[in-house]
Amino acid sequence: MKFTKSLLLSAAAVFFFSGFALAGVFETQIISEDFQPEGIVLGQDLNKENAINLGQARFKAAVTASERYDSNIFLTPNSTRSDFISELNPQVFMDLPFGIDERHNFQVLYDARLGSYADHTNQNYQDQELTGLLNFKLPFGYFALRNFLNKTSDRAGTEFTSLIRRTENQADALFGIEFNKLANEFDYTHYTRHFNSRDYINYNYREDVGTSTTYYQLFPKTKALFEYNYGKIDYTTDNSRDGYFNQYRVGLKGDLTGKTIGIVKLGYQDREYKTGERQAFNHFVAELGLISQLSERTKVTCKFLDTVMESTYENNNYYNNNSLTVQLDQGIIGNLSLNALFGVDRNLYPEAGITVPEKRKDTILTTGFGLEYQVKDWVKAGLNYQYREDISNIDPQDYNDNQVMASLTFMI
Repeated sequence: MKFTKSLLLSAAAVFFFSGFALAGVFETQIISEDFQPEGIVLGQDLNKENAINLGQARFKAAVTASERYDSNIFLTPNSTRSDFISELNPQVFMDLPFGIDERHNFQVLYDARLGSYADHTNQNYQDQELTGLLNFKLPFGYFALRNFLNKTSDRAGTEFTSLIRRTENQADALFGIEFNKLANEFDYTHYTRHFNSRDYINYNYREDVGTSTTYYQLFPKTKALFEYNYGKIDYTTDNSRDGYFNQYRVGLKGDLTGKTIGIVKLGYQDREYKTGERQAFNHFVAELGLISQLSERTKVTCKFLDTVMESTYENNNYYNNNSLTVQLDQGIIGNLSLNALFGVDRNLYPEAGITVPEKRKDTILTTGFGLEYQVKDWVKAGLNYQYREDISNIDPQDYNDNQVMASLTFMI
């Protein structure tokens, strides 16, 4: 009992100090994909058997050193600048099981990306992520608290083409129950985004979302689901951007075919903003995530998302994002493997801009491939190429970018 109290106090301290400033836009698919009556587990990519044990705690770690050439570091349509970037990517994972049969666990995952430019040193970055999870396995389900802190200036997958330092934090309280063929998950999410620059202070906001997802066991390995989300959006400075949304989705989750597992959701979102002059979002939404293990050495992952995201572009509250990503992981021979990626994002803005009086439409193409060689159990080498192009009807938003990267990863 004394140990449990100490653990809870330690966990509370971690969540308190890491919970003030998560990343990205609220994504309900992360929660539904993670739903398991036995709970949620972090650090899947570091979940190796060669962990270091200190008492009841298990530690795993990896560090990747890479050198990258970027042909267009500022993502500009003309007068492009290239540079070499050296990056160090340390990861540390801790798993501390406790309770009867060690059925509960406390986990922490730290991930940092420290980049240094050869010429443009003012573009150096220190991106850091810290995730904490306190998970209780119950006789009828689970209860979990999770917090994700992200301090970043990353440009990939955002509206930003320059370094915009920001801090994002997402805290979740999840409760899952299971009874015969029925299961239900309840989640409360509190998300905040804070920009370091005063130029972006009007875009600081918080979002509170309540989610209820009901699952019904249709087949031995397949569940049908109904999900409802209610979200409230509150901007710290610009209250005209405040809003709320209701979202309803139905779908399937689990073993969809003999070799394919995944989740499919279709539904509708009603999103309204405080100022009636701002365009509302009333639209169908969809989500698909499939993993096909075609053979022992061949895996194909497919993701599709049709949703809405809060925007920082001029007078637009949001943009409608349609994204498709297909990834191939192919074992070649021995410890040598190939991965290939193709992605397309279609971003549609509802309002004509101020500086350019037309509605912005972007199509972002991403393609790439890489080779990975497992030299030893504790070290692997990688060589990757990626091409990215933004095709926009707003000329200053157009760009294309080539990146080549060599990396070496050490694991313990």
